[in-house]
Amino acid sequence: MVGVGELLASAALKQVAGMLGTAIWETIASQLKLGDELKALKDTVYSIHEGMVKSEKRLMKDGDVPVWMRKLKAAAYDMEDMIMKFEGDILRNRDGSQSNNSTTEISIPVKLRLTMPGKLKGMRRRLENIEKLRRFESTVDTSSDEQDVIQARATGPCLEEGIVGRDKDKAELMKLLQEDCKHAIIPIYGFGGLGKTTLAQMVFDDSTTKRDFDICVWVYVSTKFSNEKIGRSIISQVDGQSNQYDLSSVQKRVETILSGKKYLIVLDDLWEKNTSNLNQLKAMLKVKGGAPGSKIIVTTRSEQVAKRMNQDLPFKLDALPYDDCLKLFKDKAFPNGSEEYDEFLKVGEKIVKKCGGVPLAVKSLGDRLLDMPFAQVGRDA
Repeated sequence: MVGVGELLASAALKQVAGMLGTAIWETIASQLKLGDELKALKDTVYSIHEGMVKSEKRLMKDGDVPVWMRKLKAAAYDMEDMIMKFEGDILRNRDGSQSNNSTTEISIPVKLRLTMPGKLKGMRRRLENIEKLRRFESTVDTSSDEQDVIQARATGPCLEEGIVGRDKDKAELMKLLQEDCKHAIIPIYGFGGLGKTTLAQMVFDDSTTKRDFDICVWVYVSTKFSNEKIGRSIISQVDGQSNQYDLSSVQKRVETILSGKKYLIVLDDLWEKNTSNLNQLKAMLKVKGGAPGSKIIVTTRSEQVAKRMNQDLPFKLDALPYDDCLKLFKDKAFPNGSEEYDEFLKVGEKIVKKCGGVPLAVKSLGDRLLDMPFAQVGRDA
Protein backbone atom coordinates (compact mmCIF):
# COMPACT_ATOMS: atom_id res chain seq x y z
CA MET A 1 0.00 0.00 0.00
CA VAL A 2 1.35 3.43 -0.95
CA GLY A 3 1.64 5.73 2.05
CA VAL A 4 1.28 9.49 2.03
CA GLY A 5 4.97 9.89 2.81
CA GLU A 6 6.08 8.00 -0.28
CA LEU A 7 3.80 10.07 -2.50
CA LEU A 8 5.25 13.25 -1.00
CA ALA A 9 8.79 12.28 -1.97
CA SER A 10 8.77 14.36 -5.16
CA ALA A 11 7.27 17.35 -3.33
CA ALA A 12 10.06 17.14 -0.73
CA LEU A 13 12.64 16.90 -3.51
CA LYS A 14 11.16 19.96 -5.20
CA GLN A 15 11.43 21.82 -1.89
CA VAL A 16 15.12 20.88 -1.66
CA ALA A 17 15.75 22.11 -5.21
CA GLY A 18 14.14 25.43 -4.34
CA MET A 19 16.24 25.83 -1.20
CA LEU A 20 19.48 25.14 -3.09
CA GLY A 21 18.57 27.85 -5.60
CA THR A 22 18.27 30.65 -3.04
CA ALA A 23 20.65 33.59 -2.72
CA ILE A 24 22.28 32.30 0.47
CA TRP A 25 23.42 29.13 -1.29
CA GLU A 26 24.81 31.11 -4.20
CA THR A 27 26.86 33.07 -1.66
CA ILE A 28 27.97 29.89 0.12
CA ALA A 29 29.04 28.32 -3.17
CA SER A 30 30.96 31.45 -4.11
CA GLN A 31 32.83 31.69 -0.81
CA LEU A 32 33.74 28.01 -0.62
CA LYS A 33 34.40 27.54 -4.35
CA LEU A 34 31.56 25.00 -4.49
CA GLY A 35 29.86 26.27 -7.64
CA ASP A 36 30.46 23.07 -9.63
CA GLU A 37 29.50 20.79 -6.73
CA LEU A 38 26.29 22.73 -6.02
CA LYS A 39 25.35 22.70 -9.70
CA ALA A 40 25.97 18.95 -9.89
CA LEU A 41 23.78 18.40 -6.82
CA LYS A 42 20.96 20.55 -8.22
CA ASP A 43 21.17 18.81 -11.60
CA THR A 44 20.89 15.42 -9.87
CA VAL A 45 17.88 16.60 -7.85
CA TYR A 46 16.13 17.94 -10.95
CA SER A 47 16.92 14.79 -12.93
CA ILE A 48 15.36 12.53 -10.30
CA HIS A 49 12.36 14.83 -9.88
CA GLU A 50 11.65 14.77 -13.61
CA GLY A 51 11.56 10.97 -13.58
CA MET A 52 9.13 10.79 -10.67
CA VAL A 53 5.93 12.10 -12.27
CA LYS A 54 5.51 8.96 -14.37
CA SER A 55 6.58 6.73 -11.48
CA GLU A 56 4.07 8.23 -9.06
CA LYS A 57 1.32 7.91 -11.64
CA ARG A 58 2.14 4.21 -11.96
CA LEU A 59 2.16 3.87 -8.16
CA MET A 60 -1.39 5.19 -8.04
CA LYS A 61 -2.29 2.38 -10.43
CA ASP A 62 -0.61 -0.64 -8.83
CA GLY A 63 -0.08 0.52 -5.25
CA ASP A 64 3.37 -1.03 -4.72
CA VAL A 65 6.09 1.18 -3.28
CA PRO A 66 9.52 0.48 -4.86
CA VAL A 67 12.64 0.39 -2.71
CA TRP A 68 14.13 3.42 -4.46
CA MET A 69 11.19 5.62 -3.51
CA ARG A 70 11.47 4.72 0.17
CA LYS A 71 15.18 5.55 0.01
CA LEU A 72 14.44 8.80 -1.84
CA LYS A 73 11.86 9.85 0.74
CA ALA A 74 14.45 9.45 3.51
CA ALA A 75 17.17 11.20 1.48
CA ALA A 76 14.93 14.15 0.62
CA TYR A 77 14.01 14.77 4.24
CA ASP A 78 17.64 14.33 5.35
CA MET A 79 18.72 16.88 2.73
CA GLU A 80 16.07 19.34 3.85
CA ASP A 81 17.21 18.98 7.49
CA MET A 82 20.86 19.33 6.51
CA ILE A 83 20.25 22.47 4.45
CA MET A 84 18.17 24.10 7.17
CA LYS A 85 20.84 23.31 9.77
CA PHE A 86 23.58 24.74 7.57
CA GLU A 87 21.60 27.93 6.99
CA GLY A 88 20.72 28.27 10.68
CA ASP A 89 24.34 27.84 11.81
CA ILE A 90 25.54 30.39 9.26
CA LEU A 91 22.90 32.98 10.14
CA ARG A 92 23.51 32.55 13.89
CA ASN A 93 27.23 33.03 13.29
CA ARG A 94 26.68 36.49 11.77
CA ASP A 95 26.90 39.06 14.56
CA GLY A 96 25.17 36.56 16.85
CA SER A 97 21.82 37.35 15.22
CA GLN A 98 19.26 35.17 13.48
CA SER A 99 16.92 38.00 12.58
CA ASN A 100 18.99 39.58 9.85
CA ASN A 101 18.25 37.63 6.66
CA SER A 102 20.59 39.50 4.30
CA THR A 103 22.76 37.11 2.34
CA THR A 104 25.17 39.63 0.86
CA GLU A 105 27.55 39.28 3.82
CA ILE A 106 27.65 35.95 5.62
CA SER A 107 30.26 34.38 7.85
CA ILE A 108 30.62 30.63 7.50
CA PRO A 109 31.93 28.93 10.66
CA VAL A 110 35.27 27.15 10.28
CA LYS A 111 33.68 23.79 11.17
CA LEU A 112 31.16 24.15 8.34
CA ARG A 113 33.87 25.20 5.91
CA LEU A 114 35.58 21.90 6.63
CA THR A 115 32.52 19.63 6.64
CA MET A 116 30.09 21.18 4.16
CA PRO A 117 31.89 20.18 0.90
CA GLY A 118 32.11 16.54 1.97
CA LYS A 119 28.48 16.43 3.11
CA LEU A 120 27.21 17.94 -0.14
CA LYS A 121 29.27 15.49 -2.17
CA GLY A 122 28.06 12.60 -0.01
CA MET A 123 24.44 13.63 -0.50
CA ARG A 124 24.92 13.86 -4.25
CA ARG A 125 26.42 10.36 -4.34
CA ARG A 126 23.51 9.10 -2.25
CA LEU A 127 21.04 10.55 -4.74
CA GLU A 128 22.99 9.20 -7.71
CA ASN A 129 22.85 5.69 -6.22
CA ILE A 130 19.09 6.05 -5.73
CA GLU A 131 18.75 7.20 -9.33
CA LYS A 132 20.68 4.14 -10.52
CA LEU A 133 18.34 1.96 -8.48
CA ARG A 134 15.30 3.75 -9.90
CA ARG A 135 16.49 3.21 -13.46
CA PHE A 136 17.23 -0.44 -12.76
CA GLU A 137 13.75 -1.04 -11.31
CA SER A 138 12.25 0.86 -14.25
CA THR A 139 13.67 -1.70 -16.67
CA VAL A 140 10.69 -3.86 -15.74
CA ASP A 141 8.34 -3.73 -18.73
CA THR A 142 6.30 -0.54 -18.58
CA SER A 143 5.54 -0.30 -22.27
CA SER A 144 1.82 -0.88 -21.74
CA ASP A 145 1.63 1.98 -19.23
CA GLU A 146 3.49 4.29 -21.60
CA GLN A 147 1.22 3.28 -24.48
CA ASP A 148 -1.86 4.02 -22.35
CA VAL A 149 -0.59 7.56 -21.76
CA ILE A 150 0.26 8.08 -25.42
CA GLN A 151 -3.13 6.84 -26.58
CA ALA A 152 -5.01 8.93 -24.03
CA ARG A 153 -3.22 12.14 -24.96
CA ALA A 154 -2.78 11.53 -28.68
CA THR A 155 -6.44 10.93 -29.45
CA GLY A 156 -7.49 14.31 -28.10
CA PRO A 157 -8.11 15.87 -24.71
CA CYS A 158 -10.63 14.48 -22.22
CA LEU A 159 -11.20 17.23 -19.67
CA GLU A 160 -12.00 16.06 -16.17
CA GLU A 161 -14.52 17.80 -13.96
CA GLY A 162 -13.66 19.94 -10.95
CA ILE A 163 -10.76 22.02 -12.32
CA VAL A 164 -9.72 24.44 -9.58
CA GLY A 165 -7.81 27.71 -9.67
CA ARG A 166 -7.04 28.12 -13.38
CA ASP A 167 -9.89 30.42 -14.45
CA LYS A 168 -7.63 33.49 -14.55
CA ASP A 169 -5.02 31.65 -16.61
CA LYS A 170 -7.72 30.42 -18.97
CA ALA A 171 -9.12 33.94 -19.41
CA GLU A 172 -5.65 35.26 -20.23
CA LEU A 173 -5.05 32.48 -22.74
CA MET A 174 -8.48 32.95 -24.35
CA LYS A 175 -7.68 36.65 -24.75
CA LEU A 176 -4.46 35.79 -26.57
CA LEU A 177 -6.39 33.48 -28.90
CA GLN A 178 -9.10 36.01 -29.69
CA GLU A 179 -7.40 39.39 -29.62
CA ASP A 180 -3.64 38.98 -30.13
CA CYS A 181 -2.94 39.41 -33.84
CA LYS A 182 0.83 39.71 -33.38
CA HIS A 183 1.64 36.27 -31.96
CA ALA A 184 0.63 33.08 -33.75
CA ILE A 185 2.46 30.68 -31.40
CA ILE A 186 1.63 30.61 -27.68
CA PRO A 187 4.04 28.45 -25.64
CA ILE A 188 2.91 27.42 -22.13
CA TYR A 189 5.77 26.26 -19.93
CA GLY A 190 6.28 25.10 -16.34
CA PHE A 191 7.50 22.04 -14.46
CA GLY A 192 5.67 18.71 -14.51
CA GLY A 193 2.33 18.38 -12.74
CA LEU A 194 1.32 22.07 -12.80
CA GLY A 195 -1.54 21.56 -15.25
CA LYS A 196 -0.20 22.86 -18.57
CA THR A 197 -2.11 20.22 -20.53
CA THR A 198 -5.24 20.81 -18.44
CA LEU A 199 -5.11 24.55 -19.17
CA ALA A 200 -4.71 23.88 -22.89
CA GLN A 201 -7.65 21.47 -22.69
CA MET A 202 -9.83 24.11 -21.02
CA VAL A 203 -9.19 26.48 -23.91
CA PHE A 204 -9.42 23.78 -26.60
CA ASP A 205 -12.81 22.57 -25.34
CA ASP A 206 -14.36 26.01 -24.88
CA SER A 207 -17.43 26.58 -27.06
CA THR A 208 -16.00 29.94 -28.19
CA THR A 209 -12.91 28.18 -29.52
CA LYS A 210 -15.00 25.66 -31.47
CA ARG A 211 -17.02 28.53 -32.94
CA ASP A 212 -14.08 30.77 -33.87
CA PHE A 213 -11.76 28.22 -35.52
CA ASP A 214 -12.38 26.23 -38.70
CA ILE A 215 -9.96 23.48 -37.68
CA CYS A 216 -9.04 22.38 -34.14
CA VAL A 217 -6.33 19.71 -33.86
CA TRP A 218 -4.64 18.21 -30.79
CA VAL A 219 -1.24 16.51 -31.21
CA TYR A 220 0.58 14.74 -28.37
CA VAL A 221 4.27 15.16 -29.23
CA SER A 222 6.15 13.54 -26.27
CA THR A 223 9.91 12.97 -26.06
CA LYS A 224 9.92 11.00 -29.33
CA PHE A 225 9.88 14.01 -31.64
CA SER A 226 9.07 13.55 -35.30
CA ASN A 227 7.83 16.21 -37.72
CA GLU A 228 6.46 13.43 -39.88
CA LYS A 229 4.49 11.98 -36.94
CA ILE A 230 3.08 15.41 -36.07
CA GLY A 231 2.06 15.98 -39.68
CA ARG A 232 0.42 12.56 -39.92
CA SER A 233 -1.59 13.25 -36.78
CA ILE A 234 -2.92 16.51 -38.23
CA ILE A 235 -3.81 14.83 -41.52
CA SER A 236 -5.57 11.88 -39.88
CA GLN A 237 -7.66 14.15 -37.64
CA VAL A 238 -8.80 16.32 -40.54
CA ASP A 239 -8.98 13.78 -43.37
CA GLY A 240 -9.83 10.73 -41.30
CA GLN A 241 -6.76 8.91 -42.60
CA SER A 242 -3.15 9.54 -43.63
CA ASN A 243 -1.84 7.97 -46.84
CA GLN A 244 1.33 10.08 -47.01
CA TYR A 245 4.40 7.95 -46.31
CA ASP A 246 7.31 10.38 -46.49
CA LEU A 247 7.99 13.74 -44.89
CA SER A 248 7.75 15.68 -48.15
CA SER A 249 4.27 14.40 -49.00
CA VAL A 250 3.16 14.88 -45.39
CA GLN A 251 4.31 18.51 -45.48
CA LYS A 252 2.48 19.17 -48.74
CA ARG A 253 -0.77 17.68 -47.46
CA VAL A 254 -0.58 19.65 -44.19
CA GLU A 255 -0.02 22.84 -46.20
CA THR A 256 -3.09 22.08 -48.32
CA ILE A 257 -5.23 21.33 -45.28
CA LEU A 258 -4.30 24.51 -43.43
CA SER A 259 -4.20 26.89 -46.38
CA GLY A 260 -6.83 29.59 -46.05
CA LYS A 261 -8.29 28.07 -42.87
CA LYS A 262 -8.38 29.62 -39.43
CA TYR A 263 -6.90 26.81 -37.36
CA LEU A 264 -5.91 26.02 -33.80
CA ILE A 265 -3.23 23.37 -33.30
CA VAL A 266 -2.20 22.23 -29.82
CA LEU A 267 1.24 20.63 -29.61
CA ASP A 268 1.12 18.95 -26.21
CA ASP A 269 4.27 17.99 -24.27
CA LEU A 270 6.99 19.25 -26.61
CA TRP A 271 10.53 18.38 -25.48
CA GLU A 272 12.57 18.89 -28.66
CA LYS A 273 15.32 21.50 -28.27
CA ASN A 274 17.03 21.20 -31.65
CA THR A 275 16.56 24.55 -33.34
CA SER A 276 16.65 23.08 -36.85
CA ASN A 277 13.90 20.56 -36.04
CA LEU A 278 11.75 23.24 -34.42
CA ASN A 279 12.18 25.58 -37.38
CA GLN A 280 11.18 22.73 -39.69
CA LEU A 281 8.10 22.17 -37.55
CA LYS A 282 7.10 25.83 -37.75
CA ALA A 283 7.72 25.81 -41.51
CA MET A 284 5.51 22.75 -41.96
CA LEU A 285 2.68 24.33 -40.05
CA LYS A 286 3.18 27.51 -42.08
CA VAL A 287 1.65 29.84 -39.54
CA LYS A 288 1.28 32.58 -42.19
CA GLY A 289 -0.40 30.16 -44.59
CA GLY A 290 -3.60 29.96 -42.58
CA ALA A 291 -6.33 32.54 -42.28
CA PRO A 292 -5.72 35.53 -39.98
CA GLY A 293 -6.07 34.59 -36.32
CA SER A 294 -4.70 31.05 -36.70
CA LYS A 295 -2.89 29.90 -33.55
CA ILE A 296 -0.57 27.19 -32.25
CA ILE A 297 -0.52 26.41 -28.52
CA VAL A 298 2.56 24.56 -27.25
CA THR A 299 2.87 22.93 -23.82
CA THR A 300 6.38 22.18 -22.57
CA ARG A 301 8.34 21.83 -19.36
CA SER A 302 11.29 23.69 -20.85
CA GLU A 303 11.58 27.46 -20.84
CA GLN A 304 14.25 27.08 -23.52
CA VAL A 305 11.83 25.23 -25.82
CA ALA A 306 9.11 27.80 -25.11
CA LYS A 307 11.39 30.67 -26.10
CA ARG A 308 12.57 28.89 -29.24
CA MET A 309 8.96 28.51 -30.33
CA ASN A 310 8.22 32.17 -29.56
CA GLN A 311 10.87 34.33 -27.93
CA ASP A 312 8.41 37.19 -27.30
CA LEU A 313 5.54 35.33 -25.67
CA PRO A 314 6.46 32.49 -23.30
CA PHE A 315 3.41 31.90 -21.06
CA LYS A 316 4.71 30.69 -17.68
CA LEU A 317 2.27 28.65 -15.62
CA ASP A 318 2.92 29.20 -11.92
CA ALA A 319 2.23 26.95 -8.96
CA LEU A 320 -1.39 26.76 -7.81
CA PRO A 321 -2.11 29.03 -4.79
CA TYR A 322 -2.43 27.29 -1.43
CA ASP A 323 -6.16 28.01 -1.00
CA ASP A 324 -6.92 26.49 -4.41
CA CYS A 325 -4.76 23.47 -3.59
CA LEU A 326 -6.62 22.99 -0.33
CA LYS A 327 -9.99 23.17 -2.11
CA LEU A 328 -8.79 20.65 -4.69
CA PHE A 329 -7.57 18.37 -1.92
CA LYS A 330 -10.93 18.58 -0.07
CA ASP A 331 -12.84 17.81 -3.26
CA LYS A 332 -10.75 14.70 -3.85
CA ALA A 333 -10.30 13.42 -0.30
CA PHE A 334 -13.74 14.28 1.12
CA PRO A 335 -16.27 14.19 -1.75
CA ASN A 336 -19.06 13.03 0.57
CA GLY A 337 -17.83 14.40 3.87
CA SER A 338 -16.26 12.34 6.68
CA GLU A 339 -17.00 11.54 10.30
CA GLU A 340 -13.43 12.48 11.09
CA TYR A 341 -13.41 15.47 8.72
CA ASP A 342 -11.89 17.99 11.15
CA GLU A 343 -9.04 15.69 12.14
CA PHE A 344 -8.45 14.67 8.52
CA LEU A 345 -8.36 18.31 7.47
CA LYS A 346 -5.64 19.21 9.96
CA VAL A 347 -3.43 16.52 8.48
CA GLY A 348 -4.58 17.47 4.97
CA GLU A 349 -3.40 21.06 5.43
CA LYS A 350 0.09 19.80 6.26
CA ILE A 351 0.05 17.56 3.20
CA VAL A 352 -1.10 20.35 0.87
CA LYS A 353 1.71 22.64 2.05
CA LYS A 354 4.26 19.93 1.22
CA CYS A 355 2.85 19.58 -2.31
CA GLY A 356 4.32 22.97 -3.22
CA GLY A 357 1.41 24.13 -5.38
CA VAL A 358 1.56 21.12 -7.75
CA PRO A 359 -2.06 20.12 -8.60
CA LEU A 360 -1.07 16.64 -9.78
CA ALA A 361 0.47 15.85 -6.39
CA VAL A 362 -2.56 17.27 -4.57
CA LYS A 363 -5.01 15.23 -6.66
CA SER A 364 -2.99 12.04 -6.38
CA LEU A 365 -2.79 12.33 -2.61
CA GLY A 366 -6.45 13.26 -2.31
CA ASP A 367 -7.45 10.20 -4.33
CA ARG A 368 -5.17 7.98 -2.25
CA LEU A 369 -6.52 9.31 1.06
CA LEU A 370 -10.13 8.78 0.03
CA ASP A 371 -10.14 5.18 1.28
CA MET A 372 -7.22 5.32 3.70
CA PRO A 373 -7.88 4.88 7.45
CA PHE A 374 -7.29 8.07 9.44
CA ALA A 375 -4.68 6.40 11.68
CA GLN A 376 -2.50 5.61 8.65
CA VAL A 377 -2.91 9.11 7.19
CA GLY A 378 -1.82 10.75 10.44
CA ARG A 379 1.18 8.44 10.78
CA ASP A 380 2.41 8.82 7.17
CA ALA A 381 1.95 12.60 7.00
